[in-house]
Amino acid sequence: MRLAVCDLGSFSGLILIAEKRGRGVRAILEERHTVDLSYRPGTRVISRAGLERAASVLNRFRMLVAKHESERVIVVSTAALRDASNRKAVVRYLETQSGVRVGVLSARQEAQIAALGAVTGLREVTGNQLIIDIGGGSTEITQYPTLAFRGVPLGAARATAHWSTALSRRPDDRDAILRELAEAAFRTLRPTRADLSRVVAVGGTITALAAMKQGMRVFDPQRVHGTTLSTTWITETAAQLSKESLRALRERLRFDSDRARVIVAGTYLWSAVLNRLGIARVTVSARGLRWGMAVILAGLPDSPTSC
Repeated sequence: MRLAVCDLGSFSGLILIAEKRGRGVRAILEERHTVDLSYRPGTRVISRAGLERAASVLNRFRMLVAKHESERVIVVSTAALRDASNRKAVVRYLETQSGVRVGVLSARQEAQIAALGAVTGLREVTGNQLIIDIGGGSTEITQYPTLAFRGVPLGAARATAHWSTALSRRPDDRDAILRELAEAAFRTLRPTRADLSRVVAVGGTITALAAMKQGMRVFDPQRVHGTTLSTTWITETAAQLSKESLRALRERLRFDSDRARVIVAGTYLWSAVLNRLGIARVTVSARGLRWGMAVILAGLPDSPTSC
């Protein structure tokens, strides 16, 4: 069975073409495109440029669906569309331009489905896990396998927009200001439970950090998936990245140079949430929402009926 999923995130558009193999899902093709569904200044209206980028991704997706003769197809969107004041008009435009139906997930659906996808392909562990997903527009923290979740409406792209003044300060002044802003975003969270068998980290920022640490010039999800990063290293990296120019950041992130615009804010968010929850180390997942949707489309036994 061929499956096709497009995840229209706040910053990235992720495409997965896969097939059901027994009790699992195997990727045939994965692509990442920058959509940057940012709002017009001072509004929650998605910009025309963002709309056109998203429509382009959906047209690419439609072509891949036809090429691979996918039998089950779905397009889902997350925080950017969910919170947009012009959501209905945006969905109508995208569906008209691409001929593909676009679904908008609730925060709960996004958290639960992303958690389901995040653990696929990782070494099996017993007991409770915590899945932390920092995307472009929001953060979801989900218990697995219970799928209880907490959400914070701030992600790497949204934080970059909100913190533009701090990010424009002198390099030597940025670290303290950005650290304070990120800590404030997660101040209401309580330290996590002590009996966790693993904490899994998901999202474009954390996978970029894992790839950067390995010195990748071309992103390789198989090398990223299952690697570990320490909170200490992430915190130190945030301070280092905050002092670098956009040009230097693009050089670091050759495998995804567009992400240079949001990597600093995203790294501070990761440092803050892990320190707030008292987590020393995370296992990085290169999978997430699109993989969770593929599991559900394939009708595998572990897929949650509540999603």
